Amino acid sequence: MKPKPLDRKTVRLLLEKFDLQTLFIEELGWDHGGTDQNIEIDNQIFLLQAIAQKRGFVAYQCVSESATPPRTRRGKKSRGALASLFMNT
Repeated sequence: MKPKPLDRKTVRLLLEKFDLQTLFIEELGWDHGGTDQNIEIDNQIFLLQAIAQKRGFVAYQCVSESATPPRTRRGKKSRGALASLFMNT
C-alpha cells in the first residue's frame, strides 16, 4: 500500500497550532499509544505526554505548568533525565 502524500498546508497549520497528536496520527500515520511519563529537572516535574507511537518508538510532548528551564540548563540535564527514563522502561 502506497502512503498518502503529505499535505504541506495541513502540516504547517498543525505545527503552528502545536497540534502534534493530530499531526503524528492523522498526517504521518502513527498509532495511538504510549504511556505518559514524569521527569524531574532542577527540582521541577515535567509531564511527557505520549501523543503517538510507531513500532515501539513513542513521540512525547512536554507539558509543564511552569516555564521551561533556561536553554543553558535544558541540554545535559534533560538528556540525563530522559536517558534514565528510557533505561527504566
